[in-house]
Amino acid sequence: MNEGINKLNDILEKDGKITQLYYAIYNGGRKINSQQFIDLYEQNRNLFEERDFESTTAVYGLAFRIIAEYAVALKDNGNDLKAIPYFNKAIKLLEYYHLTDLNKQTSELYHGDYYRLLKWTRGLAYYKLGKYKLAYQDFKGLALHFPKNGTYQIWLLNSQVKEWRKWELFFLCLTGFTGGMIYALHSHNVFWFRSDIFVFIIALTAVILIGIWKDGINKRLKKFYKEIKK
Repeated sequence: MNEGINKLNDILEKDGKITQLYYAIYNGGRKINSQQFIDLYEQNRNLFEERDFESTTAVYGLAFRIIAEYAVALKDNGNDLKAIPYFNKAIKLLEYYHLTDLNKQTSELYHGDYYRLLKWTRGLAYYKLGKYKLAYQDFKGLALHFPKNGTYQIWLLNSQVKEWRKWELFFLCLTGFTGGMIYALHSHNVFWFRSDIFVFIIALTAVILIGIWKDGINKRLKKFYKEIKK
């Protein structure tokens, strides 16, 4: 029983400190830059980490905002890799709150400024880290809910192109390798010679199809770039 009381007292003490920190940041009438925000969070890291903030927690909204803006501050300072887990935590908190407490649909989340900001900024972080498939997922949600937003469409298409570029390079290398093997084996081993021809044809077909697909994507990109410039 004493253990339970001590745990509750610890939570209440931390909740009080989170409240104090929140009002020190946002109600003090002072503006702090991203590095100062990072320093403040990391000095008080123990208040936020290794703890789940359910939407019923008294300081849920305060903790969510601080965690979310810490992630954005990390991204702004070029710490994309370090920012990702905090983006994930903030997005998870927001999704849990909306879908559980407010009984809302996922699509409604996109009409909240914070959710859009977090999805957008996390997508940019993934893109910068070369995680194009994950970036695509974030940009896809934004592009689906805001089809007239050319910026979302451009980043969605660019992430697709980058992801498929990996496969294009793979098939180009495979084409070159099998082409060399065909030349080397054409008079030595009929089975491997035929196998290499088969693989060569598949790889070359893949390269051609990816090239056609990329041309289509580039045409769409040009269209969105023109719309943005208007």
